[in-house]
Amino acid sequence: MGYKLGKAAWLQIKGQRIAALDEINEFLSLRPGHLEALGRKTDILMDLGWFEDSIEVNNKILRINPDDIETLYVQMCLLRYLDQYDEAGEFADVIMNSEPADQSNHWVYKADVLSLLGYYDKANRAYLKAERLAKNIDVVTEFKISKANHFSRHGEHGKAVEMINQALEIERYGVIYWNKSSILAKKGDFEESQRYAYEAIQARENAAVPMNLWLAIAFCLCDSYKSLESYIKFLENSGCDSASLAKTIDLFTDN
Repeated sequence: MGYKLGKAAWLQIKGQRIAALDEINEFLSLRPGHLEALGRKTDILMDLGWFEDSIEVNNKILRINPDDIETLYVQMCLLRYLDQYDEAGEFADVIMNSEPADQSNHWVYKADVLSLLGYYDKANRAYLKAERLAKNIDVVTEFKISKANHFSRHGEHGKAVEMINQALEIERYGVIYWNKSSILAKKGDFEESQRYAYEAIQARENAAVPMNLWLAIAFCLCDSYKSLESYIKFLENSGCDSASLAKTIDLFTDN
């Protein structure tokens, strides 16, 4: 059955998310507590923008492995997406009070939580610890993305751009381009922001763009458009699928 996990991952990369979900569900019907499969299912559901379903699956992981820092962080972020800030705050507290099993990324998560809660100085101190402990390339990249967003969140746009550029010097993939797009939008540089949004899309190597990326682009770029018509044109020219287009238009009009 292990090949089904690999097939699901391959289908997800190719943008065939429903087919990937079918493979994962078939695998989980035989091995319902398999952590890797549950994590993959959470990720696919997030790609689809089905955040409530993603929370439900992530809860299953937490029942099996309640101290996993990454799973706790994902749950906090999902709850924030759904505007459930009190519940998200509870998970933030758990993260802040947890003891690290793997210090390489634990302080990145802690720093990010502190930044989200508005504790600028405490977040900076946590980022210093994270930087000292970050050794492998993935954690270093994650650290730089997180700190770039921390700077952007607190209005230090120059530092944010410098930090995200450092991440791009290490690795170049869609998530980093998207983060640069978001940072530039908050800085007010909407033309450059749009360019990096396209880079984020193109970096997926012609795979379908996840729903949550379209939602993120919607929030990031909506201020740069003077009319719904021009916004829709941007999405259509970017290759946004019809379901994502409808969802992002709903968000645009609601906001």
